[in-house]
Amino acid sequence: MKKIISLIICIMLVLPILPFIVSAGDEENPEIEDPEDDVILFGMYPMGILGKFFKHFDIISAWFHENSDEPDNLYITVKVKDYKPARLMAFYSVFWYYNDTQYAAIIITIRGEDSYTGIQINESTFVPVEDFYTINEEENKITFAIPKDIIGDPEPGETLYDPSALGGVRFVSDKLSQLLMMLVGTNILAVDLTNEGIDYTIEI
Repeated sequence: MKKIISLIICIMLVLPILPFIVSAGDEENPEIEDPEDDVILFGMYPMGILGKFFKHFDIISAWFHENSDEPDNLYITVKVKDYKPARLMAFYSVFWYYNDTQYAAIIITIRGEDSYTGIQINESTFVPVEDFYTINEEENKITFAIPKDIIGDPEPGETLYDPSALGGVRFVSDKLSQLLMMLVGTNILAVDLTNEGIDYTIEI
């Protein structure tokens, strides 16, 4: 967990309707499941009653899927408890491994507007991706559309393993974020990090 939190901290400090699905991953059988109301303050303390203010980062589940009409993309849908655009700096990520390489699909928004979207590879390389995601606010779902050529071109029958997901928020102001870092050792206000989910096998 500390490793993933450190990745998100580094990223943040640097910054001033789906078609037919053919894969086994779906909302009823997600690769990642997470309890409700488990958002934590500063990545350390349970939120308790304050958690109701951070329901839009409370991850419920996430699943991988593919589309026969767009075989060059991998899709990942993240469901949160109650999505709404954040007034601060928000981030949503899904992590997994393929061929001993860690990949992370990352969305960072500032006051609800795109700021930083793409794929992080082994915590060292970032590949920006345009038109990277869609949001269904009524169903509280965020869906990543990931070009397979960026994530190692996995072939049918190959496995993506140890997936996990993360959602959270920090101040937009760098000064406030730096102050928070000095006070508590992190610039993250609230975060929800899931446990590792089950592996996903590429089908298309």
